[in-house]
Formats: sequence, structure tokens, C-alpha cells
Amino acid sequence: MKINNIFLAIILITTLTVSAKKVDSKDGEIKESDLKFYFINGYGVIYQKEISNNLFYRLHTEFDLKITNGDNDITNNNTMRYEIFDNYIQYYFYTKELKNKNFTVSFAPELGYNLINKNYVSLFVGGGPFFKYTYNFSDTYVNYYKDYYYDYDYSVTEQTTNAYSLGLIGFAGVESRINKNFKVFAEVELKAYGTWKDISIDKHSKGTENQLFNYKTDKTKKEWHYEFSRIKLGISILL
Repeated sequence: MKINNIFLAIILITTLTVSAKKVDSKDGEIKESDLKFYFINGYGVIYQKEISNNLFYRLHTEFDLKITNGDNDITNNNTMRYEIFDNYIQYYFYTKELKNKNFTVSFAPELGYNLINKNYVSLFVGGGPFFKYTYNFSDTYVNYYKDYYYDYDYSVTEQTTNAYSLGLIGFAGVESRINKNFKVFAEVELKAYGTWKDISIDKHSKGTENQLFNYKTDKTKKEWHYEFSRIKLGISILL
């Protein structure tokens, strides 16, 4: 991240500060819980409830869905070469297309503390355990076309992945009241977690002389991840 982007983020967070303390300065009414929705740099819902003046807990759910299909494929590489065959220029066309579906949902029970807690502004930090489930299905189609024979070789690879992640999440943010019932907030997250993947690969291909091949395998994989999120922006509704 560039230095000017860091300064911009600091200014943005300072401007959009969030209050974990539910006190209205006009009538002194204590708001004990609120519901947060963020929709910039992520999609998620947070239910937050006070324990004491500066201490609170919250239940945090985040989700993501990405579908890449048809002409909107992630990878589409086209190359062409030729060679002279019986005084005929034969062309070879190579294409690769990837269709992908990815769904992720995460859940984290979190404990937070207000470092600054004013009527209309608060600065908070916190953390807790973190669980995430990811489903991914990819369909890769490779086509190798030879125009002289009007024939082509191809392979289709379908891969299904179920991933389970467990780790810790930390967060920090600011919140600012708009009126009696609404607030805006901005926060960042730091995650450290391990992931266990169950991967199933099913491959079908046709080679030269119409030879057909089928290949299927299952495997498991373990990975470690560290993530620092971009600034999440959203709105809170006081309940």
C-alpha cells in the first residue's frame, strides 16, 4: 500500500468513527445493542451488545459469492502457430477457458473494548476465534484445434474443493453517530488461521487418434494463512 493511501485511510477512519457506547445525549437513553451491516470491501452482518460501559461482545458473520462463467471467464488464452504439411500451411489453435464458482461464509464470536467512548464517537479494538467454510468448483476446458484434419484434442478438468478454516481474528475501528438510531463505522481486520482442504479432481481428455482418458483423484491439503483486510465501511442500526 502506498504512503498516500495510508494517510487517506487514516483520514477516512478518523472521519467515520463508530460508537460502541449506546448513549443519546438528548435523553440519556441507553441503547444496549445494535446491528451492523458492511457492504464496502466485504459483505457482513454483526450483532453487538454491551457488557459494561466500555466492554462489549459481538457475533460476526461474513459471506462472499463469486461466479465466473461463459464469456466472463477468468482465464482465456488464445495462441496460434502454423507449419507446412504437404505444401499446406496447417494452423494450430489453442484455447483455455476456466469457469469458477466460489462460496465463502465465516463466523466469529468476538469480544471488544472501547479505547475512546464519547457520546458521538468511539474507537474500539477486539478479537476472538474465527471459523470459515469455503466451497469452490472449477471447470477448466482446454481445446487444441488442427485445421488440416478438422479435428481437435481437448481436456476437461473438474475440481471440487471443500475448505475448513480455524484461527484467530483481531479488529480495530472507529464509529460515529448520524442520529439517534443510526451510526456509520469503519474497521480493519487481521486474521491468522489454518485451512484443511478436501480436493476432488475429475479429468476427461481426448488425445490423438481419438484416444480417451479418464482420471479421478482425491487428496487433502493443509495451509496456513495471514490476512490483513482492507477498510470495511458500513452502517449500524441501534436496537
